[in-house]
Amino acid sequence: MNSSNGVFFEATVTTNGNDRGIQAHNSSSLGIYGSTLTTNNNERGILISNSSSLSSSGSTITFENNTRWGLQLVGASSVYTAPDTTITIRNSDRGLQLHGSSYAEITGTLLVEGSGNRGIFVTLNSTIEIGESADITVRTIAGSGYGIEIVDGSSVNANSGSMIVENNNTDGIRALRSSRLRTGTSFLAQIRNNGRMGVWLNDGSTADCSNSTITGNPGGDVVLSFGSRASLYGGTIGNISCDGTVLIRGDYGCPP
Repeated sequence: MNSSNGVFFEATVTTNGNDRGIQAHNSSSLGIYGSTLTTNNNERGILISNSSSLSSSGSTITFENNTRWGLQLVGASSVYTAPDTTITIRNSDRGLQLHGSSYAEITGTLLVEGSGNRGIFVTLNSTIEIGESADITVRTIAGSGYGIEIVDGSSVNANSGSMIVENNNTDGIRALRSSRLRTGTSFLAQIRNNGRMGVWLNDGSTADCSNSTITGNPGGDVVLSFGSRASLYGGTIGNISCDGTVLIRGDYGCPP
């Protein structure tokens, strides 16, 4: 799709073995409504690029065995998933990426598992909003991968719903280079049993977290470094590590 307005899928669709299963490019809009969409063995399952958009409701979308991204948004593109949409990204090199001022609003179910590099990667001033009845799970990211990485002025804002980030090979969530993680009081986050750190903030990044459970991460449950800041209220946090440049407030503090 190139400069296309209002292309809709309302059927069962399968793409196999292509460079890109589906691409919406140059201000195109793609709708997936009441559909079952499966992309297998592509370089990218779906690519939304150059101010294009994807919206979905009443659908089941599955990305499997893609050599690079399952779902990728670049160049100020956007995606919206309704509460009755389920997205599964499995065994791709990377799961979901937002790049270059892109935006995602996720209110349905998102499962990312078995990827080899990053589960969710939010970069270059991009934003993910998690709301309403969202149910997010990121687990068993292998290799050098992280569960969720937020970098270069990007943010993940979770207002309501739930999220589990667990059993990833290195860090559960990391926010680097002036990025932000925020979880509201109505959002239930569990970040547990990752191979290294649960939440790592570095390079002036911030976290505002309420009622989160962050435990069982051997490299530190919450680690702050190089001018980062955290506001932590309620929930359960196993241990916190800080260097001398950080600020922290709330119900938890840096160890003496």
